[in-house]
Amino acid sequence: MFKDSLQIFIITYNRAERLEQTLAQFLEGPFSGCDIFILDNNSTDATSKVILQFAQAHANITSIRHSINIGFCANFLRCFELASKRYMWIVGDDDNWNFDSACEIASALESGTKDVIVIGGPGIDDGFYGREARLGDLIGEGFKAFHIMGFISAKIFSRRSVVPDFCMQAYRSGYFGYIENRLIEGWVEANVEVKIVSKSLVERNHETVFASYLVWLNSWVGGIDAIRAKKWRRIALLDPFNGQFGFTKAFALGVLHGLVKRNERFSLYVSSILCRIGIPLCFLCILLLPINIPIILWGAFRNLRKKRGRKAAELFE
Repeated sequence: MFKDSLQIFIITYNRAERLEQTLAQFLEGPFSGCDIFILDNNSTDATSKVILQFAQAHANITSIRHSINIGFCANFLRCFELASKRYMWIVGDDDNWNFDSACEIASALESGTKDVIVIGGPGIDDGFYGREARLGDLIGEGFKAFHIMGFISAKIFSRRSVVPDFCMQAYRSGYFGYIENRLIEGWVEANVEVKIVSKSLVERNHETVFASYLVWLNSWVGGIDAIRAKKWRRIALLDPFNGQFGFTKAFALGVLHGLVKRNERFSLYVSSILCRIGIPLCFLCILLLPINIPIILWGAFRNLRKKRGRKAAELFE
């Protein structure tokens, strides 16, 4: 019931065991008839053997193994190049699945009126499950679109809803990992029709985590750069937190965690965050830190600016 309108893309790298579990769940469930593309980013473990095993048993699996590791961002964007049906679904290789609400997806795909089908994600309040509405209305009610839909596996979306400049903008934030913000901003701008299933199909696997909370915070803040409109950048920045004070507390926690972890790039991460969050938030963040930390951060900030200046000057030599 899905195969005519939906393609599934699984991006993977060195997670053979988790990939095997993911493929087994999809091929034994309601999406077993869909075209499934597996994009292997030149894994060095048993991933290729796992893919071969499933591909030989299922004709609807297409395996693409890159000759070199092209990075997460490029591997992700390859899915858009390969997509040819009305809807596409990009799936992580390590999430946990429950397909009880799959019938709702079938009806939404059949109608073709919904541009985004949210099938789960972090931070969805119970009151949003089962809703069908314009994205702008949902955001007005407190739906944290950038945080929820920034989780790769969280949504199925129509190819017509992808803004033309998305792939170019994605490369701007590819280093940080959160590369879908311009795509989501496009949905917000177009005020697309959204369907949220009544029960989450996916749960994030918390075994795969960032090295520290500070590293995650730097990735989240850095990924905001791809959003063009200042209004949506601010909303996206605060989406995972409860307002400005929530972000400030998260920043302080990130700094303490970074100090405990003794991350070698501590100064770079902290100064990078401060460079991006704007003067009001920057001021609040510094107020919450011990008095010696701002001095260290100011030095790191100045060094970062000098390094960036030198790199820019080298382009004109």
